[in-house]
Amino acid sequence: MTHAISFRSSSRPLAFTLVEVLVVISVIGILVALLLPAVHGVREASRRSACLSNLRQIGMAMEQYLDVNRRYPVAAQMPSVTPERPALTVFLGGFAEQNDDLFACPSDRTYFASEGLSYEYPSARLSGKTRRELKQHRPLDQIWVAYDFDHFHGPEGMVGSRNVLFADAHVTSF
Repeated sequence: MTHAISFRSSSRPLAFTLVEVLVVISVIGILVALLLPAVHGVREASRRSACLSNLRQIGMAMEQYLDVNRRYPVAAQMPSVTPERPALTVFLGGFAEQNDDLFACPSDRTYFASEGLSYEYPSARLSGKTRRELKQHRPLDQIWVAYDFDHFHGPEGMVGSRNVLFADAHVTSF
């Protein structure tokens, strides 16, 4: 007994319909829309990490400056606020291999272009003082030495929106 296999010819061509193509495109669009915020979050976390690294290196440069000069620099809080004083970059540049990029937070879209740095220096509290003088008022791990000019890494009040360098050279985000 032989079995004959019959093939029916289909009147319908083997192709995607317009509706099927549109469904696939819309599913891809939804997936992309879901992934974009995650990608943005990862990029911002990377910029925040680079900013923390910059502040850590500024802290090391400040430590070297203090080892040589024994006192905190009499630098400008912000170059535009106290233009009669040199910027922090002038004092720490030699201890940071004259790397101007070190003083730029990757998330700063405003201040670095106009001020030449992204980090504020609390000169009223630190200028000309020694570590011993600072310790008389508060522990070094509570005294801010440099910090982001603004909340570069998120809205004010959000954890991680601002980076800070402390007098004991540790760095953290608030």
